[in-house]
Amino acid sequence: MAIPESKSRGFESIVIPPPLLLVIEDVGWWSGYSRPEMNQPFRSGMGRLHCVEDYTAIIRLAKALKTQIVAGFVLCEWDRTGLLADLPSSTWLGAQWKGCKDGIGFQDKVVSILNENPGYVNIAMHGIGHEYWVDGEASRSEFHDENGVMRDKEQVTRHISMFEKLLLMSGLNAPFPQIFIPPALKHSFGNGEQGFQKILADFGIDYVITVFDKAKQFARPMHKHVTEECGVTLIERGVAPVSWDSVSAKPEFPFTHPIVPIHWANILHPIPEQNEYVIDRWAEFLASGARLNGYIFFPDALTALSQIVFYRLTRIEAINGGVVLDISDARSVLPKQIRCEFYAELPPSARIREHDGKLAPADHIHEGLIQLLPSPHAEEIHIFF
Repeated sequence: MAIPESKSRGFESIVIPPPLLLVIEDVGWWSGYSRPEMNQPFRSGMGRLHCVEDYTAIIRLAKALKTQIVAGFVLCEWDRTGLLADLPSSTWLGAQWKGCKDGIGFQDKVVSILNENPGYVNIAMHGIGHEYWVDGEASRSEFHDENGVMRDKEQVTRHISMFEKLLLMSGLNAPFPQIFIPPALKHSFGNGEQGFQKILADFGIDYVITVFDKAKQFARPMHKHVTEECGVTLIERGVAPVSWDSVSAKPEFPFTHPIVPIHWANILHPIPEQNEYVIDRWAEFLASGARLNGYIFFPDALTALSQIVFYRLTRIEAINGGVVLDISDARSVLPKQIRCEFYAELPPSARIREHDGKLAPADHIHEGLIQLLPSPHAEEIHIFF
């Protein structure tokens, strides 16, 4: 029989534990002032300029949790040369854009810090300017309108191409993102080759993290928490536990789902030198909650996303002398270029049927954890005890 959904997917002595993945939106702004009344974007809501300490704060949190944090970057204010004047819909100044001066004094230092600490921050695409400017007037949001209708395909493509250029010009040793986080949760899916996921796939983006009920749905998702379109995997993130503009927020999270969706201002202090107090409070809260509720921090975000899919979709059935893991649904929604692997807690006597795949210890992630490497075409894995 298939087991019901629970925090840990398991049957008797086998458990597929959920990861706990921290996703932080609105990283990358130099100005923290949201000024929609001035035709400017909804920024971080920090109420001050951002600085080097705000980036070291993210790294401090990742190190404390021994994990990689997904940071949804907005890059318009990283433009030093005025490149975005060629894409008037991307900023509030349109063709008059001259570049941003706010972060020039310490941008190189931020780049050095991020480059010297590889593995702690996974740079995701959140946008260029977060909003979209039509004839000079701001409109929410950058890639979809308020009703989840995709912007003109050519404009969408140009915005993503420009994000790629800005990232290359930044000096960050980061590949083009494999993760996209829709700004303001304006998104759409279900219309196949005509839709947004096809464009993302053409740029090599593998995952979208969003709230399904906030998106325009041309078709229902394949599963409650996971769906796939054009080779892109969409994962339900859940509701943010604190308001996006709550500065130095008291840590909150119900530990009922694997993604912790917060915003940059939530983990920062109005006085940058005191960021560490906010970070340490969040780290202690998340570490304790993960331990008490059976969640595991993974060392990289892409593995955590893959684990979420297997945790959500693997069916476990009892057989004589063991269990069968039906991973067919998980394999059907994962990006084809992603290495098929997941992790489980198994009894010491566990062995896998030879042609189903391999088992390997993963104590470097969590004590007693086992990596399962399914054979290329295996849709079922037989585990015997």
